[in-house]
Amino acid sequence: MNQQIDLFMDQNTRRNPYPVYAELRRNRPVCQVKGGIWVAARHADVMRIAKDVTSFSSSGFRVILSPPTIGPNPVAESILALDPPNHTQLRALVSRAFTPRNIGRLEGRVTDIANEIGDRLRDMGEADLVAELAGPLPARIIAEILGLDPALHREFKRWGEHLAVITPATVDPLASAIRSSIGEMERYFKEVIAARRRNPREDIVTDLTRAEVDGVKLSDPQIISFLFLLLSGGFETTVNLIAHAMMILSARPQDHDRLRAEPHMIPAFVEEVLRYEPPLQGLPRVCSADVVIGGQFIPAGSLVVGLIGSANRDESLYHDPDQFDMDREQHGALAFGHGIHFCLGAALARLEGRLSLEALLSRFRRLQQLPGEITYTCAISLRGPIAVPMRFIPG
Repeated sequence: MNQQIDLFMDQNTRRNPYPVYAELRRNRPVCQVKGGIWVAARHADVMRIAKDVTSFSSSGFRVILSPPTIGPNPVAESILALDPPNHTQLRALVSRAFTPRNIGRLEGRVTDIANEIGDRLRDMGEADLVAELAGPLPARIIAEILGLDPALHREFKRWGEHLAVITPATVDPLASAIRSSIGEMERYFKEVIAARRRNPREDIVTDLTRAEVDGVKLSDPQIISFLFLLLSGGFETTVNLIAHAMMILSARPQDHDRLRAEPHMIPAFVEEVLRYEPPLQGLPRVCSADVVIGGQFIPAGSLVVGLIGSANRDESLYHDPDQFDMDREQHGALAFGHGIHFCLGAALARLEGRLSLEALLSRFRRLQQLPGEITYTCAISLRGPIAVPMRFIPG
C-alpha cells in the first residue's frame, strides 16, 4: 500500500500534500512511497537526516539531479551534493555572495524593482502572479548579485525553473527542454568566465576566477557548478515564497487588512508563510550505511527524503499546525533546511518576500486569486505553483 502514495508527481497531492503528511506522521512516519523513495515525516527524524552527515550523504542530490534522461548536470557536482570536508572549503567560497553585508546592500535595489513591478501590476489589473512578480524580481536580483546581464532575466527564470523540476522520473519532452537549458547555461557561463578573466569586475564571477582552495585555483567546471547552484538556489525558493505569500493574502483578507494597518508584522507573516508553505519541501539524502530511523530499517544506498513540509506541521512542535497564524511563536521550523546545507539564499529570500509584500500592500486594498485549478511543480526538493492568475485591486 505504501508504494501507491505518490508524493512528488500526482497533482492532487502536490496541490495539498498536508493531509497525506499528517497521515504519514500518525501511522507511517518512515516508509517507502512510489518510486522506491524512503521518506521521513516527523520533525525529529527530518532533523536527524539534516544533521547526521555521516549516515545521510548529500550525494542523494546526484541521484535526483542527474538521472539518465537528463545526463550531466553541473548542479549535481556542486557543494549541494558534497559532504565534509570538501563541502566545508567550497561553501566558504560560495557563501561570500550571501553575507549579511552583501544582502543588506541589496535592500534599496530590491525595493526599487518591487515598486516598479507593483506599478505595472496596478496598470494591468489582472496578471499571472508568478510570471509578473514572483519570477522576475528574484531573477533580476540574482543577475545583479552574480554580475550577469539583467536583460536575460527571462532566460534565468526559465533555466531556474528547469533545474528545479528534475526528478528521477523526468522524461521527454520535459527532459529534452531541460537538457537544452543546461546546454545554454553552460555556454553562457563559459563566455562570462572568459570575459571576467580578460576584464575583471567587482562581482561574484570575478571573485570565483581568483579564488583558491588549498592553493589551487578553481577550474572552469567548478566555477560553472557554483554559478548553476547560485542561480537556481537564489531563485526558485524565492519564487515559491513570494507566490505562496500572495496566495495566502488572497485567501485571508483579514491578514491583508492587518498588515496594511500594522506593516511591522510583515516579517512575522513571512516567517509563518515559510513554516506553513515552505518553498523547500524535501531534503534528499543517500544512506551511507544501513540505518534505523523512526524504528524503520533502511538499507545502505537507499534514497531517503526528509519531508520539511511535514516537519513544519508536526503536532509535537506546533499547536493547531494546519492553521495559519502570523502571531505564532516560531521555533524549530525547517523552511530552508538545517545544518551545514542550510540554504545560502535564505536571507535573500526573506528580504525579497518582505519587500514584495510592502510594495503590494501599499498599492492594493485586496488581492483576489482568480478561479481555476493551480498546477504545481513536480520536484522532490521544491514545491510551488507554476502560474497563479490574480486580480490586483488598488486602494
